[in-house]
Amino acid sequence: MPTRSRETQVTFLHAFTLAAFNAPQPPGTYLVVVDEEQLEGLSFTVFRRTATTLYAPDISTKSGMQQAYPTTDAELDAALETDMLFEILT
Repeated sequence: MPTRSRETQVTFLHAFTLAAFNAPQPPGTYLVVVDEEQLEGLSFTVFRRTATTLYAPDISTKSGMQQAYPTTDAELDAALETDMLFEILT
């Protein structure tokens, strides 16, 4: 089955958290990678999302390494919406 990955970036203006984090992450721009697989047997090309991963600096070691955190679109969208609302309210 053919697969593809798409990369995008998201920016948080305030500290935020996702279910996979042990601690809140600092504000900043983060890489998001979405993996998809092609559904076969159709007369047109369709891809299905198989994973969404947010890459964050490993703040526990200060080594410049990145940690990969699994997430979902819904969770990421909710965190971004909360970040925007916090900006509006402050």
